[in-house]
Amino acid sequence: MSAALRSSVTKQRSLPRRSVSYRQESKIAEFAPPIRSRHSKQQIVPLQPKSMPVGVNRQTVKSLPNAQADPAWLKLLMVAHRGSSLVTVSLIAAVLAVYSWTVYSQQIWSRQFQQLEALQRKERQLTTANEVFKNEMAQQAGQSDTGLLLPSPGNTIFLEPATPRPPLASPSEQLVPDAAPTGPLGY
Repeated sequence: MSAALRSSVTKQRSLPRRSVSYRQESKIAEFAPPIRSRHSKQQIVPLQPKSMPVGVNRQTVKSLPNAQADPAWLKLLMVAHRGSSLVTVSLIAAVLAVYSWTVYSQQIWSRQFQQLEALQRKERQLTTANEVFKNEMAQQAGQSDTGLLLPSPGNTIFLEPATPRPPLASPSEQLVPDAAPTGPLGY
């Protein structure tokens, strides 16, 4: 049985009702639409057909068939679709992870390579500066006004050795235990 909402308040103006028209080939009766008021309380009223056309038998209306279970091949296909979707999403995530790791590692490699080149440039500059300094010292040593003398046995200074000190006991000798266990410590 069908039900509709109907207002319990009297209607101030009535709306025109649609006229019921039955097609000759149709075997379904039309119902009048419920009239609703915007500001009124509504109650549920069962709908009644306006009238049954002549010659229509209620027995001729067929019900829809019940939903049948999906065939096995369709279920298998749906499971394969879900599985392939999960695999696809997983592969996309893995590809994005590998790609981002590759880009990140290239950025790190680029920064480290620039740092290596800067260090190599500084090393070359220091080596050059060291050789220039050695050359200047050699040129200054060759001049006679610096007060440097050529090494000879006459201007060699000999130093007397200091008195030897008694050796101290090393800490490793103090930590050695006197008796080592002779039996096994575990299984």
